Amino acid sequence: MPRSLANRYYRRTQTVVLRWQSEKTRRFKYALLICSFIDRDLVQISRLYDERAGIENEINADKAGVLLPRRRKTHGNAHEALVLVTDLAHHIFAWTRQFGASQPAIGNVGIYFIVNEILPIAGNLSFNDDHLVKVRLQASHPLAKPVLEGLARLLVEF
Repeated sequence: MPRSLANRYYRRTQTVVLRWQSEKTRRFKYALLICSFIDRDLVQISRLYDERAGIENEINADKAGVLLPRRRKTHGNAHEALVLVTDLAHHIFAWTRQFGASQPAIGNVGIYFIVNEILPIAGNLSFNDDHLVKVRLQASHPLAKPVLEGLARLLVEF
């Protein structure tokens, strides 16, 4: 039995086929745009597609920050798992950026800085019945104080 080439997605999707002529070679080029915008027309979908540059820049910054310049997985499941882990890392780092917003030393830093400068700070966490009760960071580290102040602000919210 021949294997289906169509991918299965969690949501219903529609596929838009794009065709244009290359200015250099005068040959036709094609692309498939698969999206979950069922209720949008072709013009709206193409506009949204053109606005993807900001999102792609953010994804590239995330990948560079977690030292993952390109995805090397050839099997679909492995690639999907890698995409999910990268997405999770993005959301964790976006969330951690919030706790340092009031601290000038760590307020508007990128993922690369968080991974290479903040996360390696030596320290200890103390728990009591699965609840975090104390955070100690290496006092000699230049970012220890602003990180602790940001964490204290974050923990008050929770």
